[in-house]
Amino acid sequence: MAKLKILILLNLIIVLSPRIMHGNDAAPILWEYADFGIKEPRIRYVALSPLDSDLIFASSLKSIYISSDNGKQWREASSPGNAGNEITFLILSPNDKKIIYAGTRNGFYMSKNSGSEWDLIFNGNGNMEYSVFSAAVAPHDEELIFLGTGTGLFKTDDGGMKWAKVLSSKPEDYVSAISVNHLNPDVIYAAAGKEIFRSTDSGVTWKVIYSSGILPSAGEDEAGVFSENAPDETLIDIRDWKKIRAISLTPADADVVYAATSRGLIKSVDKGETWNDISGYGLINDIRSVVANPADADVIYVAAKGGVFISSKISGRWENLYKGLASSEINYLAIDSRNDNDAFTLWAATENGLYKSRFVSGSDSGKAGNMKAECYLDYFDNEPSIHDIQEAAVRYAEVHPEKISGWRKSAARKAWLPDLRVDFGEGKDWQSSTYFYSTSSEKYKDDDLTNGRDKNWSVSLTWNLGDMIWNADQTSIDTRSRLMVQLRDEVLNDVTRLYYERRRLQLEMLIRPPQDMWEKIEKELRLEELTADIDALTDYSLSKNRTSVDAKNKQQNCLDGESE
Repeated sequence: MAKLKILILLNLIIVLSPRIMHGNDAAPILWEYADFGIKEPRIRYVALSPLDSDLIFASSLKSIYISSDNGKQWREASSPGNAGNEITFLILSPNDKKIIYAGTRNGFYMSKNSGSEWDLIFNGNGNMEYSVFSAAVAPHDEELIFLGTGTGLFKTDDGGMKWAKVLSSKPEDYVSAISVNHLNPDVIYAAAGKEIFRSTDSGVTWKVIYSSGILPSAGEDEAGVFSENAPDETLIDIRDWKKIRAISLTPADADVVYAATSRGLIKSVDKGETWNDISGYGLINDIRSVVANPADADVIYVAAKGGVFISSKISGRWENLYKGLASSEINYLAIDSRNDNDAFTLWAATENGLYKSRFVSGSDSGKAGNMKAECYLDYFDNEPSIHDIQEAAVRYAEVHPEKISGWRKSAARKAWLPDLRVDFGEGKDWQSSTYFYSTSSEKYKDDDLTNGRDKNWSVSLTWNLGDMIWNADQTSIDTRSRLMVQLRDEVLNDVTRLYYERRRLQLEMLIRPPQDMWEKIEKELRLEELTADIDALTDYSLSKNRTSVDAKNKQQNCLDGESE
């Protein structure tokens, strides 16, 4: 119990402190649930208005949501296209806060009234061209738009009235990312399949600056550097590197380019002429999105299948920013530095909601009040511990280690058990004969009839001595145990994230109770939702095992003792 309270105390200190420092790095460590009013859990995209610090758009697969108070409340906008249309991304105008663009499977849409009405401005000429996967609006010219589709890159210089294809791609290598240099808008980057292209004349001509199918040989001094001018004999084929997912430019340095791939993260400091693999230790390969710290190009945040990661200058590795984040499936990241570069908010669109984390550089908050933090833990003494919840989840999912041990013991005992065979047989027979004999005085005839009934049985016991050394069932058990361990890890990861998100929400409502009634109702509903999620994974272990401990008085006594 003491170790458990120390663990929860560390989490509570994190609640009271909004940041952690990595040398000169600034890393948000606590996520806040920020999709009150959004009806769907799976959020695919989040877009921030560069003109209004309170205006934010988010999208699921089918719907678009708007917040005009920096994510406190959300309302649903109309959806572009028909009801079955899938939304792939959102872009907000750099010059008019009411203009929003939406990429979909059935074309590219524009709204001039914040999503109330939509106009189709690109629909392509075929099934693959209908699908729009990326876009970029030039910051200096609202009429100049680049559009990435399933068959190539399109460009318009009149706001979508006329389109021209400026770069072709194979159907399987759709244009997945486009980024415009904010200091020199004539420089544009685009990714299609395994390649990155660059244009320095506003999209008129394009040059391949990276191909993920080639890498320098292992003997090179600068392993991981990519250059199209490198001699052919220094290149090797890396077949497991796959498509480019995203391209990101940093506000702090226009020469720095990041590219997220399905196999890692690469970086260029010379506008894409050479590249370094910076995935490093601790970063899961499946990268979906990358954003840079607005004040420091070397501090970057990455969205991956395993969570949100930050690069640490001190440890030289990547760290998972999981605290408060109830989902490990991160679809997109956006960084908000619209007020100033010293304060920013990191937004994460996940498979289980929308989250944000606020950071103020150089803040010393969180140092005060830590002496009394442990008193708040007494408030939850009436609830099961994380160990109890994890144990209940493992038992309910039937993935506890004892089950594997039972399989192995049963397989070992099986070798000592013989194969038992019992045979039983039954038969009937009969025989008939006639005998004749005679004497001088008499003749005689004798008929003989014989009936028979036979029964036999046998019992045999056989052992396979080889099974006592190695049982073939062990191979099957090894396979099943690996699958069970993977499933158990997933169950424990899910229930642990839910448990601590729920505890942080409880602490937030206890320490900083919401003043707005609607916000209070939303947080109460979120608390009930998290409780139901945990109960669903543990056979109602959380709700059924609450006790009647007077935790509130116990907590107050602790606080009174501290004040004395």
